[in-house]
Amino acid sequence: MARAIIKQAGVKQIPAKRIPAKQIPVAGRKITAAEAQAVPQRVSRPRGSAPGGGTPGGRRGAIDDATIYHSVYTAIVDHIIMPGTKLPEDVLARAFGVSRTRIRKVLLALSHENLVTLQHNRGASVTKPGVQEAREVFAARRIVETGIAAELARRISPPQLAALRRFVAREHAAETARDRSTGIRLSGEFHLELAKLIGNEPLSGFLRALISRTSLIIAVYEAPGKAMCSHAEHGALLDRLAARDVAGAVRYMEEHLQRLEDSLDLAAAKRRPVDLQGVFAQLAATRR
Repeated sequence: MARAIIKQAGVKQIPAKRIPAKQIPVAGRKITAAEAQAVPQRVSRPRGSAPGGGTPGGRRGAIDDATIYHSVYTAIVDHIIMPGTKLPEDVLARAFGVSRTRIRKVLLALSHENLVTLQHNRGASVTKPGVQEAREVFAARRIVETGIAAELARRISPPQLAALRRFVAREHAAETARDRSTGIRLSGEFHLELAKLIGNEPLSGFLRALISRTSLIIAVYEAPGKAMCSHAEHGALLDRLAARDVAGAVRYMEEHLQRLEDSLDLAAAKRRPVDLQGVFAQLAATRR
């Protein structure tokens, strides 16, 4: 639904410039109050992440900090709000009907996951990763996720495999429906589901942060016409886990992540067109 809402907007594309690693610029425009009202209320934030320190409170029906966090998180990782977009506290405060202090807490929590960049006297913006950071994130994922694949190949159970195959079926359905934002979210969540089966929360938390940063990297560097993390490859990985093929699972996971990195155009930062007009309108409507 969020995609249908933003498609009607008509905000012009903001050209992106190539930037060196570790230098995250703020984009040249701010979201407007009208734009700040369509972050979808659908919550897709991975389990276990801190929701920004807020708890439900205030008058009956008042929005809580966790919902604000989830809404902005979803808009970022689903590529509704693109890297480099400014996130002014006053605009978000008006959109959600809360104080700037509460928005500041949410933005600070998002910055801890490297999804938002905070700059003194310049405010907050959606983080825009550099080329070197992109390569480092994928290198870290290969190290972590090949280890996860090896461990699961040794001990995954039939019920766990069945649950993962149902998850892959959901990915297939999203791909068939050409629901890109859902497909991106589910592809990342598949890798998180693998990590959760290990039963190590610090490991899952670390991978969660890497996958969130991967979403930003894809938004900036995705090459036109290239297939992203596919359900078919996820199914092939599960076949190797089911066969208890430790070496095969490790090799396939490494190749899978390398193909994902290779599908990006890291020669120069690019920006797909993004429509932000009324991005937060849906949330405001559902609260009334």
